[in-house]
Amino acid sequence: MAEFCEAFRRGEDAETAWYWVGAEEAAQYRMTAADGTLSREYRCWKFGDPSPSADSTTVETLSGVKFREDGWIEWSRSPDELPEQERIVPLPKELWGLCEKYVMPVAGDHSNVLTRDWDAENHGDVWWEFVFVSLSSSVGKELSDTYEAVEDAYDTYEVPAADVEGLLTGYFPVTAEELRALPNYRPDTQTYRMQYFQGSGTFVGGDLEVTDKTDHPDGSMTLRVDWVRPDDWSGRYYLTVLPGEDGSWNYLGNRVEPGAGG
Repeated sequence: MAEFCEAFRRGEDAETAWYWVGAEEAAQYRMTAADGTLSREYRCWKFGDPSPSADSTTVETLSGVKFREDGWIEWSRSPDELPEQERIVPLPKELWGLCEKYVMPVAGDHSNVLTRDWDAENHGDVWWEFVFVSLSSSVGKELSDTYEAVEDAYDTYEVPAADVEGLLTGYFPVTAEELRALPNYRPDTQTYRMQYFQGSGTFVGGDLEVTDKTDHPDGSMTLRVDWVRPDDWSGRYYLTVLPGEDGSWNYLGNRVEPGAGG
């Protein structure tokens, strides 16, 4: 892919392809550089089909192509559309899977674990209600599928205190006493009122990548997390986690690189 990009930069004709494989289908993306223009062909196969169906094949001319130094290519389908992006230079193998395992469980709507400085002694700015929702989703416990809805509050659910405190204290240096000081804790029923993201706030979207890792003597590691979007490099965070021997882990702290937000 990198050789293809260099050929396109030089004005040469070239072609390359990459593939995406899902649970029920596979797709091919073929890029062709010819006569100074770049086009992309998309084809999709359902498993078991001998060839792509006619309506699954598209060809489009791309514009605004950029080859970024951080290993990404980006393009637009037209000058009026927002750009898309694709990583063309693989991340180092030792970083594979770290973002999916450690970062994405706390990168959900309104969870500000990545966008605040915090540690074991100073975590008052962490929004624990939304961290719980994000973590619950990552372990397959959606609020709407697991808990009773509150009749007088839209998209709000009653969650037993044991579930909230067990999950959050298992991953973070926060105590049950600290959590019970939250305004959504109901001591009479020993439950928390939890709801999905509503309204504006800190939202970590786009593409998150772990682009570096620092190991520490105590067995913990600090992950450099880059938040990249097609229109802008938007943030860099340093998330420290402590992996356990059984595959579990704890979040120990986070630091936001000054001036790296967008």
